[in-house]
Amino acid sequence: MKIVQMGTKYFPAHGGVEVTLRQECEWLKGQGHEVEVLCSDLAEHLRGVKLKKGSPTVNGIPVKRCWSFTPPRITYPVMPSLPVRLWWSRADVVHAHAFWYFPADAAARVCKKRKIPFVFNPHFSPRRSTFWNRYQRTVGAQTIQAADVVVAVSEWEKRLILQEGFKPKRLEVISSGVDPEEFKAIRHNVFERYGIASRPIVLFVGRIAPDKGLDLLFRAAVGVLGDQPDVVFFVAGYDFGYWREMEHLAKRLGIRDHVIYGGTLERADLLSAFLHATIFALPSQYEAFGLVLTEAMFAGIPVVATRASAVPTVVEEGQNGLLFEPGNVGELARHLVTLLKNEAMRRTMGQAGRLRVLEKFNVRDHYRRLESIYRSLV
Repeated sequence: MKIVQMGTKYFPAHGGVEVTLRQECEWLKGQGHEVEVLCSDLAEHLRGVKLKKGSPTVNGIPVKRCWSFTPPRITYPVMPSLPVRLWWSRADVVHAHAFWYFPADAAARVCKKRKIPFVFNPHFSPRRSTFWNRYQRTVGAQTIQAADVVVAVSEWEKRLILQEGFKPKRLEVISSGVDPEEFKAIRHNVFERYGIASRPIVLFVGRIAPDKGLDLLFRAAVGVLGDQPDVVFFVAGYDFGYWREMEHLAKRLGIRDHVIYGGTLERADLLSAFLHATIFALPSQYEAFGLVLTEAMFAGIPVVATRASAVPTVVEEGQNGLLFEPGNVGELARHLVTLLKNEAMRRTMGQAGRLRVLEKFNVRDHYRRLESIYRSLV
């Protein structure tokens, strides 16, 4: 069948949704389906940063990047040509990603007129503003209602969708997760490049933005370094205009010499970082799922993360990681020190995390379920 996948951005743009979207597309292509991607020309939507023009295909998948503009005062990139391209796409199924964004809203309306089955992944994150509330009650609600199937990435997101008053026709849970085959090809230690391979490393992976809690990690680092002075905090992720502020914070806290910013790592280097770090820390305020948590767990390292949103449905506290109350810097620091001082605990939790991912978050099993949903609609 021909499957059109839609999102605001696509690889080489970075983000958890973008990783999930790319994995889905490449797996479906491997199953013999015709896959096409419709998206914007953006590398970063918050600041409107455009991608450099590149190949019209990514790993053999046609990617049609539509010119976009962002209206004043709202982060809602609009792609005027996208609905037209979808209209003439000859799609058997359309699968759009991300609540609040134009591609899903356009897909809902084109699919309704063209009578094309429509699957929607909201990757829902609630916000509170007058404009958001109006959107949620009107356009957003209509997009969810138009979907033949709404796919949540966690039970927590499913509950949230229903609590917010949405009424999807059919609501399924298919988690994001890890493709074990990706890790098999990794032979190098990326930290050798930075001269820190022999030191204990606390790894953070995520966009460099206020909601990811990097400031909390840096404040906790002060206490950690007081007990474990050899630790390095390695930060990897796309800078959404926030790194300079974080760098200044690290200098004020006196920890700058213990912080390395690796920027946006190539995929192989990112997987290597997971495989060779000591601990993974994710102090974010909100995760609809938390793909990086499963990547760290599969790599066999323990996780320290916020006890909030979907995180406790991924990380089993005391089994494969430790959780702290939102904003509690002291508790975050204590958990990091506990794990840094206890190699046996790290090893046990790492093994438990890997097993949990293999049992619950193997992405190939999940995409077989997604494929069965497509077939049920065609």
